[in-house]
Amino acid sequence: MAPSLEDPILAPALDHVILPKKEVNGDNKFHYTPGRTVVERHDNYAYEDLLPSFPDIHWDPLEEIPYEDRGLRGDPKFRNLLRDATDVFDYTPKIGTEIHGVNLAKLDEAQKDDLARLVAVRGVVFFRDQKDLDIDAQRELGRHFGRLHKVRSHLGLPARGLI
Repeated sequence: MAPSLEDPILAPALDHVILPKKEVNGDNKFHYTPGRTVVERHDNYAYEDLLPSFPDIHWDPLEEIPYEDRGLRGDPKFRNLLRDATDVFDYTPKIGTEIHGVNLAKLDEAQKDDLARLVAVRGVVFFRDQKDLDIDAQRELGRHFGRLHKVRSHLGLPARGLI
C-alpha cells in the first residue's frame, strides 16, 4: 500500500484516566456467593425413598444383549391397543400421537406389542393421566420391550434402588 500524504490523526492515550471507585456494601441482600449453594435440609421429606443415596456400586462391563422387536408381533391397525381408547390424534402428519383412555399399567401382551409397533411408526406416543403407573409398573412395562439398562451416570441413586 502506498504511503499516505497526510499523517493519521490518533486519539489521545487513555493512560491517565482515573475511574471513580464505587462504594460497595459488603453485605448483599441475597447472601449470594458464586459457587456456594445453600443445601436445603430434608429431615421430614414425604418421599424419603426417592432421596439420593450414594452406595458403593461396581458395574460389570457392558455386553451384547439379544433383542427381539416386539413391534413385529403387533397389529398393523393397532386394534388391541386402541380398543379402550376414548380419543386418538396425531400431533403432526409424520411424528407424535396422543392416546386418551388407555391405562398403561393394565396393558395385556397384545396391547404392549401394538404399542411397540405404534412407537416404531410414529416415533413418540403420549398417554396422559397415568395415575396407576408407579415406578414398579413403569419397570414392568419397560421389561416387556427388552432387558432394562442400568444407567451408570447417576451419582445419587434413590434409596429404593435403581430406577
